[in-house]
Amino acid sequence: MYFEFDDVRRIHQPYTDAFQRVNYWAPPPYNSPYQNWVRGKAAMWTSLLFVEPIRHFAANVNVMSQFYEWPRTRSEYNIFFKEVFRLPDFWKELTKKMIFGVVAYSGDTAVKLAMWQHIYGGTWSPQEYADYNSFKHLFCAIMAITPTAHLTVPFENARRAYFADKTWPVELRRNYTSPTNALLRIPFEEGPYYLFRGGFPIAMN
Repeated sequence: MYFEFDDVRRIHQPYTDAFQRVNYWAPPPYNSPYQNWVRGKAAMWTSLLFVEPIRHFAANVNVMSQFYEWPRTRSEYNIFFKEVFRLPDFWKELTKKMIFGVVAYSGDTAVKLAMWQHIYGGTWSPQEYADYNSFKHLFCAIMAITPTAHLTVPFENARRAYFADKTWPVELRRNYTSPTNALLRIPFEEGPYYLFRGGFPIAMN
């Protein structure tokens, strides 16, 4: 939503600015890739702060429900949810997810948002020409996602490698301490190509 403010600032001006309303692609000075990346990080880090703890808590509630009967009374709910917070590594795993989320959002989603805003922010909206505006978002999204779709792959492969490593026999484990640790170690131990294996389906998702 952060990128909509540029539209409001540009389109609803009381006069026509020849510097910003031009017939060709020209991003305004406040629409640099770095500035957009910083805005994207701020938006994604804020969402991470609220969303990831809820997802982590819901996942652990699901684990508890597989071993214990679902509570029926208020006192049972109270005990049940207290035990969720006391699960082994509940807080440690949440910390790992939060740190990895910061790294992944900075290197993946924030870059995609920055690219999209850089391209879309350089366009203009002709008056009384709604048909162009209807397709402009789609065209800008295609142009932005084509060079950045692959950025998801190394972060997703590192996350999968961390959780998959726990399922292997002890003698075969790499002993990754977190998804971020896996992301840093895999290029040196397995080779950079390992982070991009099976990347096409991941990028398409």
